[in-house]
Amino acid sequence: MGAGASAEDRRELQRCFAEFQEAPGAGDGLSDDDFEALMREHAPLLYCKAEESGDAPAAARALRVQFATAREKLAARDAPPAPGAKDRLAQRAAARLKAAHPAWASDAPTNLQKGLVHGMLRSRALRTATFSLGGETVAALLDTGAERSGMSIDAADRCGLRALIDGSFSRTVRGVGTAQGLGRVQYAEISFNGVPFHAAFDVMRWPESAVDFEAILGLDLLVRARAMIDISGSQVDLTNHAGEATTVRLEYPEESDAFEKVKADIAGKQASKAADASAAAASQAKEANASRTDTVSVAEAFAANAARMAELGTDPAAMSNRQIKAELKSRGVDASSAIERSDLLALIRDARARANLAPTITPPAA
Repeated sequence: MGAGASAEDRRELQRCFAEFQEAPGAGDGLSDDDFEALMREHAPLLYCKAEESGDAPAAARALRVQFATAREKLAARDAPPAPGAKDRLAQRAAARLKAAHPAWASDAPTNLQKGLVHGMLRSRALRTATFSLGGETVAALLDTGAERSGMSIDAADRCGLRALIDGSFSRTVRGVGTAQGLGRVQYAEISFNGVPFHAAFDVMRWPESAVDFEAILGLDLLVRARAMIDISGSQVDLTNHAGEATTVRLEYPEESDAFEKVKADIAGKQASKAADASAAAASQAKEANASRTDTVSVAEAFAANAARMAELGTDPAAMSNRQIKAELKSRGVDASSAIERSDLLALIRDARARANLAPTITPPAA
Protein backbone atom coordinates (compact mmCIF):
# COMPACT_ATOMS: atom_id res chain seq x y z
CA MET A 1 0.00 0.00 0.00
CA GLY A 2 1.58 3.25 -1.12
CA ALA A 3 2.05 6.53 0.67
CA GLY A 4 -1.29 7.76 -0.68
CA ALA A 5 -3.27 5.13 1.28
CA SER A 6 -5.83 6.50 3.69
CA ALA A 7 -5.63 6.00 7.44
CA GLU A 8 -8.51 3.54 7.27
CA ASP A 9 -6.73 1.56 4.55
CA ARG A 10 -3.62 1.31 6.78
CA ARG A 11 -5.69 0.19 9.76
CA GLU A 12 -7.35 -2.51 7.66
CA LEU A 13 -3.97 -3.69 6.42
CA GLN A 14 -2.66 -3.90 9.99
CA ARG A 15 -5.69 -5.90 11.14
CA CYS A 16 -5.47 -8.21 8.16
CA PHE A 17 -1.72 -8.75 8.63
CA ALA A 18 -2.18 -9.55 12.32
CA GLU A 19 -4.81 -12.17 11.45
CA PHE A 20 -2.53 -13.55 8.72
CA GLN A 21 0.29 -14.08 11.26
CA GLU A 22 -2.09 -15.81 13.68
CA ALA A 23 -3.32 -18.22 11.00
CA PRO A 24 -1.92 -21.80 10.78
CA GLY A 25 1.72 -21.84 9.74
CA ALA A 26 1.94 -18.07 10.33
CA GLY A 27 -0.24 -17.68 7.23
CA ASP A 28 1.42 -20.34 5.08
CA GLY A 29 -1.32 -22.82 5.95
CA LEU A 30 -4.03 -20.72 4.29
CA SER A 31 -5.25 -21.59 0.81
CA ASP A 32 -5.80 -18.78 -1.69
CA ASP A 33 -9.54 -18.96 -1.03
CA ASP A 34 -8.97 -18.84 2.73
CA PHE A 35 -6.75 -15.78 2.41
CA GLU A 36 -9.31 -14.07 0.18
CA ALA A 37 -11.97 -14.76 2.82
CA LEU A 38 -9.65 -13.38 5.52
CA MET A 39 -9.12 -10.23 3.45
CA ARG A 40 -12.85 -9.88 2.85
CA GLU A 41 -13.52 -10.08 6.61
CA HIS A 42 -10.72 -7.94 8.03
CA ALA A 43 -10.06 -5.51 5.17
CA PRO A 44 -13.52 -5.06 3.60
CA LEU A 45 -12.85 -1.65 2.08
CA LEU A 46 -9.66 -2.85 0.41
CA TYR A 47 -11.44 -5.94 -0.85
CA CYS A 48 -14.23 -3.83 -2.33
CA LYS A 49 -11.66 -1.70 -4.13
CA ALA A 50 -10.05 -4.87 -5.48
CA GLU A 51 -13.43 -6.12 -6.74
CA GLU A 52 -14.08 -2.79 -8.42
CA SER A 53 -10.73 -3.13 -10.22
CA GLY A 54 -12.07 -6.32 -11.76
CA ASP A 55 -9.75 -9.00 -10.29
CA ALA A 56 -10.13 -9.47 -6.50
CA PRO A 57 -8.43 -12.94 -6.42
CA ALA A 58 -5.29 -11.59 -8.13
CA ALA A 59 -5.21 -8.62 -5.73
CA ALA A 60 -5.55 -11.02 -2.78
CA ARG A 61 -2.66 -13.17 -4.04
CA ALA A 62 -0.47 -10.08 -4.48
CA LEU A 63 -1.30 -8.89 -0.95
CA ARG A 64 -0.48 -12.33 0.44
CA VAL A 65 2.98 -12.19 -1.15
CA GLN A 66 3.53 -8.77 0.44
CA PHE A 67 2.42 -10.13 3.84
CA ALA A 68 4.81 -13.10 3.58
CA THR A 69 7.70 -10.80 2.67
CA ALA A 70 6.91 -8.46 5.57
CA ARG A 71 6.68 -11.40 7.97
CA GLU A 72 10.12 -12.68 6.97
CA LYS A 73 11.68 -9.23 7.31
CA LEU A 74 10.24 -8.81 10.81
CA ALA A 75 11.49 -12.25 11.82
CA ALA A 76 14.98 -11.46 10.53
CA ARG A 77 15.00 -8.14 12.37
CA ASP A 78 13.98 -9.69 15.70
CA ALA A 79 16.21 -12.78 15.46
CA PRO A 80 19.42 -12.80 17.53
CA PRO A 81 22.56 -12.18 15.50
CA ALA A 82 24.13 -15.29 14.07
CA PRO A 83 27.30 -16.30 15.89
CA GLY A 84 30.50 -15.21 14.20
CA ALA A 85 33.56 -17.37 13.62
CA LYS A 86 35.05 -16.47 17.02
CA ASP A 87 31.77 -17.24 18.79
CA ARG A 88 31.53 -20.63 17.09
CA LEU A 89 35.12 -21.46 18.06
CA ALA A 90 34.40 -20.42 21.67
CA GLN A 91 31.25 -22.57 21.77
CA ARG A 92 33.10 -25.62 20.45
CA ALA A 93 35.95 -25.09 22.94
CA ALA A 94 33.42 -24.75 25.79
CA ALA A 95 31.73 -27.99 24.74
CA ARG A 96 35.07 -29.83 24.69
CA LEU A 97 36.04 -28.50 28.12
CA LYS A 98 32.65 -29.39 29.58
CA ALA A 99 32.91 -32.93 28.23
CA ALA A 100 36.45 -33.38 29.56
CA HIS A 101 35.94 -31.77 33.00
CA PRO A 102 32.24 -31.95 33.98
CA ALA A 103 33.11 -31.67 37.68
CA TRP A 104 34.07 -28.03 37.38
CA ALA A 105 33.30 -26.86 33.81
CA SER A 106 29.67 -27.93 33.36
CA ASP A 107 28.23 -24.49 34.16
CA ALA A 108 28.93 -21.26 36.05
CA PRO A 109 27.15 -22.23 39.35
CA THR A 110 29.09 -25.51 39.49
CA ASN A 111 32.30 -23.64 38.83
CA LEU A 112 31.54 -21.16 41.62
CA GLN A 113 30.78 -23.97 44.06
CA LYS A 114 34.06 -25.66 43.21
CA GLY A 115 35.91 -22.40 43.77
CA LEU A 116 34.27 -21.93 47.17
CA VAL A 117 35.09 -25.47 48.27
CA HIS A 118 38.77 -25.02 47.41
CA GLY A 119 39.05 -21.51 48.86
CA MET A 120 39.69 -19.85 45.53
CA LEU A 121 37.66 -16.78 46.50
CA ARG A 122 40.08 -16.11 49.31
CA SER A 123 43.18 -14.12 48.46
CA ARG A 124 45.70 -11.82 50.05
CA ALA A 125 46.04 -9.26 47.32
CA LEU A 126 47.83 -6.50 49.22
CA ARG A 127 51.46 -6.98 50.16
CA THR A 128 53.07 -3.99 51.80
CA ALA A 129 56.53 -3.13 53.03
CA THR A 130 57.63 -0.15 55.10
CA PHE A 131 60.54 2.18 54.37
CA SER A 132 61.93 5.31 55.98
CA LEU A 133 62.32 8.71 54.35
CA GLY A 134 63.28 11.92 56.12
CA GLY A 135 62.78 10.32 59.52
CA GLU A 136 59.23 9.23 58.66
CA THR A 137 57.96 5.67 58.18
CA VAL A 138 55.91 5.03 55.05
CA ALA A 139 53.78 1.94 54.28
CA ALA A 140 54.13 1.02 50.59
CA LEU A 141 52.35 -1.43 48.34
CA LEU A 142 54.64 -3.87 46.51
CA ASP A 143 53.23 -3.58 42.97
CA THR A 144 55.00 -5.48 40.19
CA GLY A 145 52.34 -4.19 37.76
CA ALA A 146 53.35 -0.55 38.26
CA GLU A 147 56.07 0.79 35.99
CA ARG A 148 56.95 3.64 38.35
CA SER A 149 56.84 4.13 42.08
CA GLY A 150 54.37 6.60 43.55
CA MET A 151 53.48 8.40 46.75
CA SER A 152 50.48 10.24 48.12
CA ILE A 153 50.71 14.00 48.52
CA ASP A 154 50.00 13.60 52.25
CA ALA A 155 52.98 11.27 52.68
CA ALA A 156 55.16 13.56 50.54
CA ASP A 157 54.23 16.51 52.77
CA ARG A 158 54.94 14.50 55.90
CA CYS A 159 58.36 13.52 54.54
CA GLY A 160 59.18 17.12 53.53
CA LEU A 161 59.12 16.52 49.75
CA ARG A 162 56.59 19.19 48.73
CA ALA A 163 59.23 21.67 47.48
CA LEU A 164 60.92 18.97 45.36
CA ILE A 165 57.84 18.04 43.28
CA ASP A 166 58.41 18.71 39.55
CA GLY A 167 54.97 19.65 38.21
CA SER A 168 56.00 19.23 34.58
CA PHE A 169 55.79 15.45 35.09
CA SER A 170 52.17 15.45 36.31
CA ARG A 171 49.91 12.76 34.84
CA THR A 172 46.75 10.80 35.63
CA VAL A 173 47.58 7.42 37.14
CA ARG A 174 45.32 4.36 36.90
CA GLY A 175 45.74 1.15 38.82
CA VAL A 176 44.50 0.98 42.39
CA GLY A 177 41.72 3.39 41.54
CA THR A 178 42.41 6.56 39.57
CA ALA A 179 44.70 9.22 40.99
CA GLN A 180 45.44 12.75 39.87
CA GLY A 181 49.18 13.15 39.35
CA LEU A 182 50.71 16.31 40.80
CA GLY A 183 54.28 15.85 39.62
CA ARG A 184 57.38 13.81 40.36
CA VAL A 185 60.18 13.81 42.91
CA GLN A 186 63.10 12.84 40.67
CA TYR A 187 65.42 11.61 43.41
CA ALA A 188 65.08 10.59 47.03
CA GLU A 189 67.03 8.45 49.46
CA ILE A 190 64.95 5.90 51.34
CA SER A 191 65.97 3.01 53.57
CA PHE A 192 64.74 -0.48 54.33
CA ASN A 193 65.91 -1.81 57.69
CA GLY A 194 68.48 0.99 57.72
CA VAL A 195 69.94 0.05 54.30
CA PRO A 196 69.80 3.06 51.91
CA PHE A 197 68.30 2.92 48.41
CA HIS A 198 67.87 5.45 45.60
CA ALA A 199 64.25 6.09 44.60
CA ALA A 200 61.96 8.43 42.66
CA PHE A 201 58.22 8.91 43.16
CA ASP A 202 55.26 10.16 41.17
CA VAL A 203 53.31 12.27 43.67
CA MET A 204 49.52 12.14 43.39
CA ARG A 205 46.24 12.71 45.14
CA TRP A 206 45.57 9.27 46.56
CA PRO A 207 42.44 7.32 45.52
CA GLU A 208 39.96 6.62 48.32
CA SER A 209 40.34 2.87 47.78
CA ALA A 210 44.01 2.96 48.83
CA VAL A 211 43.54 3.03 52.58
CA ASP A 212 46.29 0.66 53.75
CA PHE A 213 49.34 2.25 52.16
CA GLU A 214 50.77 5.66 51.28
CA ALA A 215 53.18 4.71 48.51
CA ILE A 216 53.74 2.21 45.70
CA LEU A 217 56.98 0.37 45.06
CA GLY A 218 56.97 -0.12 41.28
CA LEU A 219 59.24 -1.90 38.84
CA ASP A 220 61.62 1.05 38.58
CA LEU A 221 62.70 0.56 42.20
CA LEU A 222 62.33 -3.25 42.29
CA VAL A 223 64.53 -3.76 39.21
CA ARG A 224 67.15 -1.30 40.45
CA ALA A 225 67.17 -3.00 43.88
CA ARG A 226 67.47 -6.47 42.26
CA ALA A 227 64.36 -7.61 44.14
CA MET A 228 63.85 -11.34 44.79
CA ILE A 229 60.25 -11.75 45.91
CA ASP A 230 59.39 -14.80 48.01
CA ILE A 231 55.59 -15.01 47.96
CA SER A 232 55.27 -18.11 50.13
CA GLY A 233 57.79 -16.73 52.61
CA SER A 234 56.16 -13.27 52.64
CA GLN A 235 59.44 -11.45 52.12
CA VAL A 236 61.52 -9.66 49.49
CA ASP A 237 65.29 -9.56 49.26
CA LEU A 238 66.72 -6.19 48.13
CA THR A 239 70.27 -5.18 47.20
CA ASN A 240 71.23 -1.51 46.98
CA HIS A 241 73.64 0.33 44.66
CA ALA A 242 76.56 -0.42 46.97
CA GLY A 243 75.87 -4.13 47.12
CA GLU A 244 74.33 -4.08 50.62
CA ALA A 245 71.47 -6.54 50.97
CA THR A 246 68.48 -6.67 53.27
CA THR A 247 65.38 -8.80 53.64
CA VAL A 248 62.12 -6.93 54.01
CA ARG A 249 59.08 -8.55 55.58
CA LEU A 250 55.88 -8.30 53.54
CA GLU A 251 52.71 -7.57 55.46
CA TYR A 252 49.09 -8.32 54.65
CA PRO A 253 47.10 -5.36 55.94
CA GLU A 254 43.76 -6.83 54.95
CA GLU A 255 42.75 -10.29 53.80
CA SER A 256 40.54 -10.14 50.74
CA ASP A 257 37.86 -12.82 51.22
CA ALA A 258 35.19 -12.41 48.57
CA PHE A 259 33.07 -15.29 49.89
CA GLU A 260 33.05 -13.97 53.45
CA LYS A 261 32.19 -10.51 52.19
CA VAL A 262 29.31 -11.90 50.15
CA LYS A 263 28.03 -13.89 53.12
CA ALA A 264 28.40 -10.90 55.45
CA ASP A 265 26.59 -8.68 52.96
CA ILE A 266 23.70 -11.15 52.62
CA ALA A 267 23.51 -11.65 56.39
CA GLY A 268 23.54 -7.88 56.93
CA LYS A 269 20.73 -7.34 54.45
CA GLN A 270 18.67 -10.13 56.02
CA ALA A 271 19.24 -8.76 59.51
CA SER A 272 18.31 -5.28 58.34
CA LYS A 273 15.15 -6.58 56.66
CA ALA A 274 14.20 -8.54 59.79
CA ALA A 275 14.82 -5.50 61.99
CA ASP A 276 12.71 -3.32 59.70
CA ALA A 277 9.89 -5.90 59.74
CA SER A 278 10.10 -6.19 63.53
CA ALA A 279 10.05 -2.42 63.94
CA ALA A 280 7.09 -2.10 61.57
CA ALA A 281 5.18 -4.82 63.44
CA ALA A 282 5.94 -3.17 66.79
CA SER A 283 4.82 0.20 65.44
CA GLN A 284 1.57 -1.26 64.08
CA ALA A 285 0.90 -3.05 67.38
CA LYS A 286 1.59 0.15 69.29
CA GLU A 287 -0.72 2.16 67.07
CA ALA A 288 -3.46 -0.48 67.30
CA ASN A 289 -3.10 -0.65 71.09
CA ALA A 290 -3.12 3.12 71.39
CA SER A 291 -6.23 3.34 69.21
CA ARG A 292 -8.00 0.64 71.26
CA THR A 293 -6.96 2.25 74.52
CA ASP A 294 -8.15 5.65 73.36
CA THR A 295 -11.49 4.20 72.22
CA VAL A 296 -12.02 2.31 75.48
CA SER A 297 -10.94 5.28 77.56
CA VAL A 298 -13.30 7.67 75.77
CA ALA A 299 -16.21 5.24 75.99
CA GLU A 300 -15.57 4.51 79.68
CA ALA A 301 -15.23 8.20 80.49
CA PHE A 302 -18.42 9.02 78.64
CA ALA A 303 -20.34 6.26 80.39
CA ALA A 304 -19.00 7.36 83.76
CA ASN A 305 -19.96 10.96 82.99
CA ALA A 306 -23.47 9.92 81.96
CA ALA A 307 -23.87 7.83 85.11
CA ARG A 308 -22.67 10.73 87.20
CA MET A 309 -25.21 13.01 85.52
CA ALA A 310 -27.94 10.52 86.32
CA GLU A 311 -26.69 10.25 89.88
CA LEU A 312 -26.90 14.00 90.26
CA GLY A 313 -30.31 14.08 88.61
CA THR A 314 -29.21 16.08 85.60
CA ASP A 315 -32.20 17.10 83.51
CA PRO A 316 -32.21 14.85 80.38
CA ALA A 317 -33.30 17.85 78.33
CA ALA A 318 -29.86 19.40 79.04
CA MET A 319 -28.03 16.24 77.91
CA SER A 320 -26.89 15.42 74.40
CA ASN A 321 -28.24 12.38 72.57
CA ARG A 322 -24.88 10.66 73.01
CA GLN A 323 -24.93 11.24 76.76
CA ILE A 324 -28.48 9.89 76.99
CA LYS A 325 -27.55 6.76 75.03
CA ALA A 326 -24.50 6.22 77.26
CA GLU A 327 -26.63 6.39 80.39
CA LEU A 328 -29.23 4.07 78.88
CA LYS A 329 -26.50 1.60 78.01
CA SER A 330 -25.11 1.76 81.54
CA ARG A 331 -28.62 0.95 82.81
CA GLY A 332 -28.99 -1.95 80.43
CA VAL A 333 -31.67 -0.26 78.34
CA ASP A 334 -31.77 -0.93 74.59
CA ALA A 335 -32.04 2.40 72.76
CA SER A 336 -31.90 0.97 69.22
CA SER A 337 -35.63 1.52 68.74
CA ALA A 338 -35.39 5.25 69.52
CA ILE A 339 -35.66 7.29 66.32
CA GLU A 340 -36.39 10.80 67.52
CA ARG A 341 -34.87 12.70 70.45
CA SER A 342 -38.24 12.59 72.11
CA ASP A 343 -37.97 8.78 72.11
CA LEU A 344 -34.60 8.97 73.87
CA LEU A 345 -35.98 11.42 76.45
CA ALA A 346 -38.90 9.14 77.14
CA LEU A 347 -36.60 6.13 77.57
CA ILE A 348 -34.21 7.91 79.94
CA ARG A 349 -36.98 9.31 82.09
CA ASP A 350 -38.67 5.93 82.29
CA ALA A 351 -35.39 4.24 83.17
CA ARG A 352 -34.70 6.75 85.93
CA ALA A 353 -38.18 6.42 87.30
CA ARG A 354 -37.91 2.64 87.44
CA ALA A 355 -34.52 2.83 89.04
CA ASN A 356 -35.63 5.64 91.33
CA LEU A 357 -32.47 7.47 90.30
CA ALA A 358 -30.30 4.75 91.82
CA PRO A 359 -26.62 5.53 91.07
CA THR A 360 -25.05 3.39 88.40
CA ILE A 361 -21.52 3.80 89.72
CA THR A 362 -20.03 4.19 93.14
CA PRO A 363 -20.06 7.92 94.01
CA PRO A 364 -16.57 9.35 94.43
CA ALA A 365 -15.42 9.89 97.98
CA ALA A 366 -16.04 13.37 99.29
